[in-house]
Amino acid sequence: MSKIIFVKPPDDVKKTNNYSIGLFSLGTILKKNGYSIRIIDFDYIITESLIKCSNDNNENIEFMCDYILKENPDIVDFYTMGNSYYLSVSLAKKLKSKNKNLKIIFGGPQASLIAAETLKACPWIDVIGIGEGELSILNIVDNLLLNKKFTTELGVAYLRNGKVICNESILIKDLDTLPKLDYSLLEGNLGEKIQLEVGRGCPFGCKYCSTKTFWKRNFRLKGSERIIDEISELKNKFDINEFEFEHDLFTANRNRILDFCNNLIKNNMKITWRCSSRADTLDEELIKKMSEAGCTSMYLGIESGSKTIQKIINKNLDLDKAINTMKLLNKYNIHTTASFIYGFPEESEDDVNLTIQLIYKMFRIGVNTIQFHLFSLYPGSEYWMQLKDKLYFSNVFSDGASSKYVDLDAIDFIEKNKNIFPEYLDFDIGIRKKLEFLDMYVYIYCVTFMKYMNKTYELLVSTFGSHLEFFKRFREANYQDFESNRNLIYKMHINPQKSVIALGNLIDSIHCPNKNIISEMYKFESDIVKFIYYSKKVMILNRYKCNVYEMKMYNLDLKLANYVEDEICFTRLNSNNDINIKKVI
Repeated sequence: MSKIIFVKPPDDVKKTNNYSIGLFSLGTILKKNGYSIRIIDFDYIITESLIKCSNDNNENIEFMCDYILKENPDIVDFYTMGNSYYLSVSLAKKLKSKNKNLKIIFGGPQASLIAAETLKACPWIDVIGIGEGELSILNIVDNLLLNKKFTTELGVAYLRNGKVICNESILIKDLDTLPKLDYSLLEGNLGEKIQLEVGRGCPFGCKYCSTKTFWKRNFRLKGSERIIDEISELKNKFDINEFEFEHDLFTANRNRILDFCNNLIKNNMKITWRCSSRADTLDEELIKKMSEAGCTSMYLGIESGSKTIQKIINKNLDLDKAINTMKLLNKYNIHTTASFIYGFPEESEDDVNLTIQLIYKMFRIGVNTIQFHLFSLYPGSEYWMQLKDKLYFSNVFSDGASSKYVDLDAIDFIEKNKNIFPEYLDFDIGIRKKLEFLDMYVYIYCVTFMKYMNKTYELLVSTFGSHLEFFKRFREANYQDFESNRNLIYKMHINPQKSVIALGNLIDSIHCPNKNIISEMYKFESDIVKFIYYSKKVMILNRYKCNVYEMKMYNLDLKLANYVEDEICFTRLNSNNDINIKKVI
């Protein structure tokens, strides 16, 4: 029996299993057709210490290669994403050098979108599956094992006499025809929640997005009965009641989502679920129904607080309506994650300041989580076509690329093959350098400032003149910390105490007429953070040299500050860190 190994390279995250929707879907099809299948997810393998880990990139690639080869595979199929593409290419090359008879397949979004460029640069790859692989994987595997030449088969790209042939990709019209996933491929513990594919494709055309190219803007949704059937199977087999619905834009078809929610309620499924949406596809009726059907969390891409940038990137959100949508989600207790991007080619500092200003508004109205990304080029997007000839290696990575396996050898290969590694490269635009570390600042520090120390933050923004100027002064006061964590943003964790100390560094560094008032407000709000996170006391009393309580509770500006001493009582209400703050009269 021929053996096929599917490989998911590491993203440097902890995983308790090898579950992957795409690989399980392809593995299910091949297993039904008599092939021996194993899915190797190296995040899981590394988490479980099944291979050695080293500080040397070449050693790690060697360890991964040996782990794969000990399975004696006939074919190795890589699932490719931009953030680990260099590692996929390097690992495939190492495998081929150790076993020249081994057949190598690349598939997934990254390889599909730059198939021709990849095959030219990487002749050790035998074939690339383009687009959705369920209709082509069996033919690809059969051809490779029989040493048959590819011709006009759909969904494949290959080299023929040094020339790249890219045949048309395939999209599946009816996703309900896909076989249910074979969970016997599972290694490790599935846990209490799972990702469940409910559809594919987004009908919108954002300029920065590559998935619209991969899916050809072809929105499809599985039928309600099919989704509920899969939910029931997972509940019965694994006692799972929490689901993450995988779809770029689950709510694009309002009526079908209403129907789905009504069916969930009718079938008394009693599950919780999260999904991705777009602010202008939601209204109160739909949000209310989704909440009733178990939706507890939603991801929305907002991208920019600038109307100008909204138009340029072809996102075209009405930002006032987006804010209202966030309020409605909060009203119906749906946890919201809002995502933003900065560093677009056309973007000015004023545009970025509007984005930070919108982020602050969203924190204040109850948005739970903010993501903030340095703009990254993705193959297949309009921006990639516009900028791919202007890219260079700058050693500054967006979160679209992992720096862990990028050494001197990698840099040389990336620079020689810029078209296949755009996520690892940069382009010249003033604000990308001027606003260095802005993503780290928002991701690590702003949660504490905007949620818990919002009055101190407001006073400093007012003093400096803008949100962006606040950032620049903050970065200057804490530059060593930023520099020491360069390219490590998504390994860092929000640390309220660290944020408090960093804000204190800024206040110590400034000279302004109202510094004493700002310092007292900082002391008051930092005491709140310390009491919530670091104190075990049920109650404490603190004194302050001015009316910080009234300023915070009634949102007073500096003109209404006075030096009447405040005595304030902090009381812990429960184990959830809810507290009561009351002025002692």
